[in-house]
Amino acid sequence: MITIEPTVENIAFLKQCQRHLKDQRKNAFLDKEVTFKNHEMVQKAMAKAQFHEFLGDQSTWPSLFYSVKNFKQNPYYKHVPLHPSSSHHIELSTMTFLPHRLFNLESVVDDPHQACNDSMVLRALDEPLVTRVLHRKGILWMMNVPSETHTIDPIAQKVSGRVLTFGLGIGYFVYMAALNPQVTSITVVEKDPVVIDYFNEHLRPYFPQNKDIIIVHDDALNVMSKAIDYDHLFVDTYQNETDGLWWWLRSCEKLNLEYEHLHFWIESSITSIMRVALMHVMLNATQRYDTLTQECIDKTRAYFKTHPHHCMSVQDIQKVLYDHELYRRIAKQTLSHKSVAKITK
Repeated sequence: MITIEPTVENIAFLKQCQRHLKDQRKNAFLDKEVTFKNHEMVQKAMAKAQFHEFLGDQSTWPSLFYSVKNFKQNPYYKHVPLHPSSSHHIELSTMTFLPHRLFNLESVVDDPHQACNDSMVLRALDEPLVTRVLHRKGILWMMNVPSETHTIDPIAQKVSGRVLTFGLGIGYFVYMAALNPQVTSITVVEKDPVVIDYFNEHLRPYFPQNKDIIIVHDDALNVMSKAIDYDHLFVDTYQNETDGLWWWLRSCEKLNLEYEHLHFWIESSITSIMRVALMHVMLNATQRYDTLTQECIDKTRAYFKTHPHHCMSVQDIQKVLYDHELYRRIAKQTLSHKSVAKITK
């Protein structure tokens, strides 16, 4: 198991981590109204709630306003039109996102002090944003919005060589990776033939033509379990951290985690849930959670049963709490009693 040396410093640090995990003040800022009049007041309130961006000198605090004009310069937004398709049961409409309301722009940001006080990057549009959205059989399916670009672009800019990605959607990652001069080819695994047909008919003509884009009709988990020889892998088969946790767990079980360049969309948001599980095991707590979080707890116990670890100092605890590679290894554990309902995108 994982054990903690019961020093005064270690016990105090663990209590601090518990307080941070229970602190919901940051979540209360989501959808909060920000105007030019109350902007500074909201910044100060966020500093009090310990948002990382507002803990330093006030002169260094960033603006809470996000430029819609700059977002509209995004290459995909500018050059790839979305179309309705009656044959694929895909309807096109527009959606207006209201300005002056805080939303999460990035994946969860690790606490720089590594005390479980993780944070969000909240921004508010400076003017209304009208964007195209697609519905499948009346259900919202895909849209191009700032939170997508800010969490996918860094990965699209980082990959190189032969890239394999899981999940096609409207092809945003594929388009941005194709613009990367270091990328030679992109292979996409997509299980839904309707998505593939729609992409080929309505979207592919607008994509860069100088890169090989190969679409494989298969289930992502089937392909993950096979031998894979690519320079970079990117998993994006989910819509948010909630269904993402299921996919991340299953992907870690299937994939070779020794892959040097393996990327998961919004992984830090997903592994923040693993941090809750690890704290639970460290403290030998008895609280019950939802099925997926409980699975993370069980996997954590299983991992440390065969990889015992003793934390002597606060630094030791911090190293474990913020070791993302460790979380992947924990997730790879298989549980004989596991019974988890599949979440589909």
